[in-house]
Amino acid sequence: MVRKYNLYLFLTGLFLILLAVYFRNTRTLIFISGALFFINLLFCYKALFDLIRKNIYGFIFLGLFLLFLIFAVIYSPYPSASFDDFLVSYFFYILLFLNLAIFWEEILEKDKTFWIILCIILGVNLIANLIFLICGVDHCKSNFHCYILWGLSGFNEGLPLNSIFHHLTRLSVIYTFNVCFFISMFFLLKNKIRWICFFLFIMNLIYLIWMGRRVALLGLFIGAIIAGFLFVKFRKVAFSILALILLLIGIIFVSPYKKDILIRSDKISILLSGDYQKFKEAGSLGKRLYGWPIYLKWAIKHPFKGTGLARRVQKKVLADIEKDTELGHAHNIFLNLWLQGGLQIAIVFTIFYFWLILKVFKILKNLDEREFYFFISMFIFLVSLFVMGSLEGFEKETSFVPFWLGCGLVLGHEKYLAKNKFAMIKPSGN
Repeated sequence: MVRKYNLYLFLTGLFLILLAVYFRNTRTLIFISGALFFINLLFCYKALFDLIRKNIYGFIFLGLFLLFLIFAVIYSPYPSASFDDFLVSYFFYILLFLNLAIFWEEILEKDKTFWIILCIILGVNLIANLIFLICGVDHCKSNFHCYILWGLSGFNEGLPLNSIFHHLTRLSVIYTFNVCFFISMFFLLKNKIRWICFFLFIMNLIYLIWMGRRVALLGLFIGAIIAGFLFVKFRKVAFSILALILLLIGIIFVSPYKKDILIRSDKISILLSGDYQKFKEAGSLGKRLYGWPIYLKWAIKHPFKGTGLARRVQKKVLADIEKDTELGHAHNIFLNLWLQGGLQIAIVFTIFYFWLILKVFKILKNLDEREFYFFISMFIFLVSLFVMGSLEGFEKETSFVPFWLGCGLVLGHEKYLAKNKFAMIKPSGN
């Protein structure tokens, strides 16, 4: 039994960490929330041990992941920077995951607490969206062209979005999570609130397009296709989601703004020419195709001892490669983990990731309609994030938060279903 004050400590920590996900200059909030999550686990150690026992294989790899992260801190040429990154990019968010997995069952059983957590996620997202719009109105005035491009141009140096919000790449991860979370709540809830969730699902999808988050849209598209292929009863919904994404992208593509929002600096002709040495001139995708072999070559030469943990440490140690590739990092989470902590850390994280996806897949085969759509949304999110991580990398600071939120929701909801027998499943921990 979880005590009431533990729930409120968790909800406070969740609210603070979500603010830190969207907004700049919030490092203090990360440390406060991390402390709250840690204190909670000390009081709920029995529930934590029970969670580990029922998901032993996954936690073995998670434990190895943490161990290898610590090794990457110890041998780092900049240990203080690496230890700071260990806390604000990994450890605190794993504590968030454990808290959510433990408390989610209790949250669902207590209506008041459930509405509080829904209002926190919903409210912080609405606040961010409104600030985004208000800044646009203040800057653009009556300039229609400015409004259309505000999702991208508002983050230019000296403009308000750049000083208020985190980088677009970091925001794209939480907006992708929101798309999946709110559509899952639409199917899970029975009252009128579900239509607010549906509205936020559409709003977050539109914001992803407005901000030109091509990789996030690609991830959602691939996730919906795979889910529709694997689960027959999801195919109609998958087709509807795909049609909606294509419709919204199509509207932009036939407009005069397709180059500004969707194509930008990419030069497909250079990529199709196959001239590797010119790939750097082909925009963001070309730079990735040029840079990946160079970063991979360095990683192969140093298979088990990387640069030391932290993106900033990686940049200092591999400054020559960064200058050559014109990439601040490898733009691939698995390659970044290899570069910073060795191949072993990339392997155990990948195994943990696929263990989680396989767990969701097993659960989905035995669920009714409402619960099925909750887990299929988490499945799409995990697939989407895998695609995004392969092209961008999300291991830096609060970019990692949505992944651990997804992990907590999966394990917590599985525990809730097993206890309440809403579906004929048992925790599939192994």
